[in-house]
Amino acid sequence: MDAIADSLRHAVRASRECDPAVRTSLCTADVLDGCRCLIRLRDAPLRSAWPLALDALRLLRNLCARAPDVQARLLDEGVIDEVFGLLAWARAQPDRLASPAECALAARLCVQVVANALVGNARAQSYVWAAHFPRLIGELVGDADASVQSCACMCLFTCVRDDPSRQRALALSADALRPLARSAAGVVAARRRTAGGGGATVSSDARSRCPRESELEYSWALATVDLLLRSAELAALALATVGLTAGRDVRGTRGDGGAQGEEREPAAACLLDALDYLLEADEGAGGGAGRALDGTTSRLGTELAALLDALCDWDEAQYARALLDVRAAEPLLLARAIARVLGTAAAQRSDAVGAAAHAHGLVGGAAALLARLLAWAPLVLAKDGPVRLSTPSVAHGLKSTFVRFVANATYGDRRAQRALREGGALGTLLCCCRDDDENPQLREWALFAVRNAADACSENQAALAQIERAPRAVANARELEAAGMEVRVDRLSGKLRVHPRGAPVAAPIGDVPAATPPDARGGGGDGRTPVSYTHLTLPTKRIV
Repeated sequence: MDAIADSLRHAVRASRECDPAVRTSLCTADVLDGCRCLIRLRDAPLRSAWPLALDALRLLRNLCARAPDVQARLLDEGVIDEVFGLLAWARAQPDRLASPAECALAARLCVQVVANALVGNARAQSYVWAAHFPRLIGELVGDADASVQSCACMCLFTCVRDDPSRQRALALSADALRPLARSAAGVVAARRRTAGGGGATVSSDARSRCPRESELEYSWALATVDLLLRSAELAALALATVGLTAGRDVRGTRGDGGAQGEEREPAAACLLDALDYLLEADEGAGGGAGRALDGTTSRLGTELAALLDALCDWDEAQYARALLDVRAAEPLLLARAIARVLGTAAAQRSDAVGAAAHAHGLVGGAAALLARLLAWAPLVLAKDGPVRLSTPSVAHGLKSTFVRFVANATYGDRRAQRALREGGALGTLLCCCRDDDENPQLREWALFAVRNAADACSENQAALAQIERAPRAVANARELEAAGMEVRVDRLSGKLRVHPRGAPVAAPIGDVPAATPPDARGGGGDGRTPVSYTHLTLPTKRIV
């Protein structure tokens, strides 16, 4: 046994040579037969033989890398089938012969063997695709082990890269596409976090699923999603497959499976996060993601309009439930993901986004939801006190994403400016001009949104000036406090409302506590330097 182990270790070291000719010379019939026998040792009652099977997998992995002759022999002589058999055994994690850690290592090595065997080998790709797509490949793409997940995505990319029919099959397969979207979203979140921007709007669940540091440089999952999203037809099919279907009832939960009680980001939101990242990378200038977006903008606009209508019918109890259970928050998460994509496209001067926003009233709908989010948050905290937020945190980046969409969609668009004024949303934007720990850059985006709403629009400037003249506090606050009362000021109408101090009161749109109102001239009620909203001096280009 020791002699076999020494020979295997020597062969593994020798097989690391980059020259395919060296690998081919090592791949003799005796070596393949020996590896096949060692892989079958999983059925033997000898625990000491298990490391030999792992070394055999390492040898096969190295031998078939960029070596077409070796790849063909592994397929023709049934070694690939033996590897898949060991993979199924290892994923079942029987503890009769191996520990969970050893089984996990065996699963990683098995997928690495398959991944190397598929590169450049059309016959092997066809065989594996026919035998194991979508069930097993989808399971491996969604595996909890980062290395298994990454190598499975490599297998998937290799199979679909040059085959349009397989790309279409992937776009139509929920079993494979949903875990692929989540894997890609994890990479996107990690890249944004590493770059120091944008990651705030991506769930912590997605961040935790980022495979490895090497994935920050190149990701097979993101490359596969990019391949799909570079075709408008495939992008539309993929979005429908993961659950983004315009016209469906969005008032209830539309979960996409998972273990009972498992908190997971909706696959549709994950795919949209990847689309948004690819759109930013392409910069919208004729890039693949931009072309795909042009073909799906109408669908996204219809879906977002339906989501906004449903969410505006919520009350604070439904919002509180969404904060605690991500499954109940699916409409919020989907709306946030779509708003982020459309906000990025609007920043890149997409005419299709402007047309969709006007046709579906998206700017006014987003502002109406913002007003409700401002009203719900203090009521939820007042009733329940500090709450344990769900994972992913639904509230994180929620308001800033919608304000960003409104800001970019309003830039140079008279129709959007009018929608904000007629919908009474200017006061809502003013209420967002304050710092918020849950919403990074909320104040900056709100300032940009107000600037765009007032730019070359005398009607909106007059409306903002009227809000500026409205009352912001009461003169006898101490007397009211002594009486156990407090006043809220409606930022839109200027009217005052009196109610018992500390009592949760459903505030009308635009209401804020009179004790610490946002300064209508730009301050946050904390003495900061005021800004004139009718004459903001800000960059005159859109911000991504």
